[in-house]
Amino acid sequence: MGRIYTVSGENLTITTTLPLFQMMPSATELNAGGSFKIKRIEISQRGTATAEMVGFMAGVRTTGTTFTLTSVTPVPLNKGGVASAFTGGTDGTAALSIGMAASVDTSGAYATVFYNWNFCNLNGMLWIPTPGEEIIMHASASSLGNFVIKPTVAPGTLTGWTFNVVWEEL
Repeated sequence: MGRIYTVSGENLTITTTLPLFQMMPSATELNAGGSFKIKRIEISQRGTATAEMVGFMAGVRTTGTTFTLTSVTPVPLNKGGVASAFTGGTDGTAALSIGMAASVDTSGAYATVFYNWNFCNLNGMLWIPTPGEEIIMHASASSLGNFVIKPTVAPGTLTGWTFNVVWEEL
């Protein structure tokens, strides 16, 4: 079993359909962070009292272009455990970088969609995959790219979004 980490974003303002979260694996499979398994995703909104059906996806974005992101630091779920191989990043192009609440996406392609979710923004969404349905990302190559979570259609209210992502470094 690998080391398990989490990142959270609280009360974020998102930009239309740009990523709420992104992480870029290592360029080499044998390096720390060369592959990881997504174990849990939570998304919710508290920036409105108006119920709305929203859509989000988890997938891969090609790395030919950059994001403008807010840096976020991973936390080990084993308090006092080893730090993650991932660190905060602001453009989405560096290996082992994590960012949230993208404000710019300079035309990357969302090449692979692992899962689509539709849910009421006031209830939120919790995804805990059954064994064998986890998302596993391996070493980055120009054809692979960033793991992203993003809206599929711009929500009516862009403020007050919260997320949590838990992953295991393999």
